[in-house]
Amino acid sequence: LMVIYVFFGGMLATTWIQIIKAVLLLTGCVFMAFMVLSQFGFSLNQLFTQATEVHPSHIAIMSPGGLITDPVSAISLGLALVFGTAGLPHILMRFFTVGNVKAARQSILSATGLVGIRYALIVIIGFGTIALVASNPAYHDASGGILGGVNMVAIHLAQNVGGNVFLGFM
Repeated sequence: LMVIYVFFGGMLATTWIQIIKAVLLLTGCVFMAFMVLSQFGFSLNQLFTQATEVHPSHIAIMSPGGLITDPVSAISLGLALVFGTAGLPHILMRFFTVGNVKAARQSILSATGLVGIRYALIVIIGFGTIALVASNPAYHDASGGILGGVNMVAIHLAQNVGGNVFLGFM
């Protein structure tokens, strides 16, 4: 149905599909982050403490990973995350859906801001996953691995914090 909608609706239809997807994604992520924080009394310190206690690397998870080995790499990664966001297809398509340059700037600023919010929520969701899913045997198979593989941790977190209804939403 989406292909047909976009085929006949053009860029306006594409824009509305992107808006709906963004609203659903951000709503799910904001709710998940809110529910994770509610498990820890809305304290990031308690969340980070619990995550470092249950993770095998303990406090080492709070330092940069193996990807960042020197300050130049850290700066390069930071610039790529900031400026690379502007090159995402979701952002670039904003140029084709507006009537003038001013509207394009406003549209791109809004889209980039929403992506930035999502980046910030990933920190809470990631540490919440370590604290709530990695330490819960219900989400592990007999060999100790995550049920369904590591790509399922956010889905397991959704079930942990919001039950089956939120699991279905995500």
